[in-house]
Amino acid sequence: MVDRTTRTAFQPAKVSWNLAWMKRGGHSFEVVIDPDAALAYRNARGIGDIVPVLHSEHIFAHAQKGERANEADMLQAFGTADPLAVARTLLLEGELQLTAEYRAGLREAARARIIQRIVSYAIDPTTRLPHPRARILLAIEEADIRIDEREDEEKQVTAIVRKLQPIIPIKLETAIVQIRLPHPYGQKLYGDLERAGTLKRTEWAADGALIAWVELPAGLSTDLISDISKKSHGAAEVHIEHE
Repeated sequence: MVDRTTRTAFQPAKVSWNLAWMKRGGHSFEVVIDPDAALAYRNARGIGDIVPVLHSEHIFAHAQKGERANEADMLQAFGTADPLAVARTLLLEGELQLTAEYRAGLREAARARIIQRIVSYAIDPTTRLPHPRARILLAIEEADIRIDEREDEEKQVTAIVRKLQPIIPIKLETAIVQIRLPHPYGQKLYGDLERAGTLKRTEWAADGALIAWVELPAGLSTDLISDISKKSHGAAEVHIEHE
């Protein structure tokens, strides 16, 4: 059997032991995987080349010990002894067993995305102003928030905001910023407005001024106002409408 990785033989001591595995027909079956590629393969529902997902094209009864699965057991359990066909079933229907180090990386990435979403959308409902990032981070630490990389991030954002509310006044919200840019700044900064959020409406006044309504996360509204004011040398007229 050809091993299509850079390794010419299976070397248990050097494997990080990210696995796809399942128990079927009274036997355990495991395949050693690249975790990022495996997650992408599963999310794509098995579309694409499976070979780059695998550490090697071997099915194991116990990968940590280097014990290969018996072909007769594979045939009985999966109707085939083809290792790639079995590996596909393990990846799509089995359990992904990921190392503690890899899960920690996933958790840290999820934490960064969740915090950024809260920072972007959160405001103080009493002042209608965004919270500084440092204040949100301190509140998250005080609330002893724990991120679960396996759970839906949007649900976690909602749950975290509820936990933060006894500590700081906080609410997730979008805003519509109405901006009037006199000529020639309307044409010059039109692309900046498109990139900042969703252009809900635009009008060109008789004097050549651009009037635009931009929808964006409320926490980012002050950044947009500051950027547009700077680039228009203070000529922009701004009004914020919170939803």
